[in-house]
Parts: sequence; C-alpha cells; structure tokens
Amino acid sequence: MTKFRSALLALTLIIAPQAAIAGPIEWSYTADVVYAQDYGSKFTVTLAPGGSVSAEYGDTNHVPLFTSTGASRPEPGSYEAEYAFDINVRLTDAASGQSAVLTFAGGYSSMWSYQPGDDPNTWRWDYESSMFGDFWDGREVVLGTTRYVVRAYGGGGGQFPFGDMDVRAEFVPTAATPEPGTLALAGIGLGAGLLRVRRLKAARG
Repeated sequence: MTKFRSALLALTLIIAPQAAIAGPIEWSYTADVVYAQDYGSKFTVTLAPGGSVSAEYGDTNHVPLFTSTGASRPEPGSYEAEYAFDINVRLTDAASGQSAVLTFAGGYSSMWSYQPGDDPNTWRWDYESSMFGDFWDGREVVLGTTRYVVRAYGGGGGQFPFGDMDVRAEFVPTAATPEPGTLALAGIGLGAGLLRVRRLKAARG
C-alpha cells in the first residue's frame, strides 16, 4: 500500500501546475516607424534605441519609444498640416525566445486660416494637436510563461508627438510537461500498487 501511495504522489507532483515563480525575468524591445506617406523633411520621427529590461513579476517598467519634429505650417493652398504614422513595437521574452509585434497609431495636425494675399507669414494659427496610442488601452500578450500588459501613449496639444511605453510582466501558471520516461516509471509504480491492492482484496475475500 505504501508503494501505491508513493507512486500516486509522484504522478500528482509531475502533472501538477507550477507553484513557484522564478525571477527575475528578462525582456527586450525594439521599435520601427511606418509613415502614412512620404513626408520628406516636413515630419520626422526619431526612434529610441530600444533595449533590454530585467524585472520581477508584477513590476511595471517605463521606457521611451520616440520623439518627433516637423513643419507646423501647411503648404500654400492648404489649410491644414497633417501627419500620420504607426509605431511597431517588437517585444521579446528572453527565457522562451518568443516575441510579438504591437502596433500603435500616432499623428499630428494644425489648422491655419488664410489672410489677404495668401502670404504664409500672415496666416493665422487656429489650433494644433497631436496624439499617440492610448494610456487606457492595455494590450496583453503571452510569451512563454509571462503575460505582458503593454500601454503606449504620448502626444498632447501644442507640440509634436512623443511616445512612451509601460510594460507590466505577470506570471502565467502552466502545467508541467513530464519526460516520457518519468511518466512511464510513475505509471509502472501506480500499476503495481493497484495490482497489490487487488491481490490483498482477493486474499481477504
């Protein structure tokens, strides 16, 4: 009976979900920009170099993504200067080697009013706004045994957009995958225990 209990306990431990959380975790990120069209030197996004982060589960890490600059006045004959772009962020989990790409939209616009003579130097500025991402939009992606919650945000009125990113790492419990040989040994022990129980019952009956 003791062998049966030992085999059953071993099998339970093999297939039980992971209970311990190992740390710290390592992740890295890179970013690239895709413009809605070719703006030339009128609008430029300067990307942060990316990097690697070491953190404990539950930590939230803040990293920069980009800054931008450009011409706020529209071309002659137009009332508005408008620029749009996407930032693609590749997040990589070091332990598993898995990665995912998240895309965040950004833009800038300014509106001007014509003055007599259509002279750009006498146009009147009406408004200026910029945006990037959404702080309240938490994107989730699972890489290996880690769930990453990503928030990208920036922009703001009266300036060309900038972008930052917050990344929170959360542990995802998973069932352990035993080696075939380990399962076989545990199965043999369990089978032997069951056979011994049956024989004892038969002898008593």
